[in-house]
Amino acid sequence: MPATALLRTERLTRAFGSLLAVDRVDVAIQKGELRSIIGP
Repeated sequence: MPATALLRTERLTRAFGSLLAVDRVDVAIQKGELRSIIGP
């Protein structure tokens, strides 16, 4: 991922009880980009 990212996650994991919603996600958001993660 480029070093100039405005927002970066590395190995992001999110669970709700026993439900693993996100598992080790890497994201880099650059200036002017719009991203979303739609979960369960």
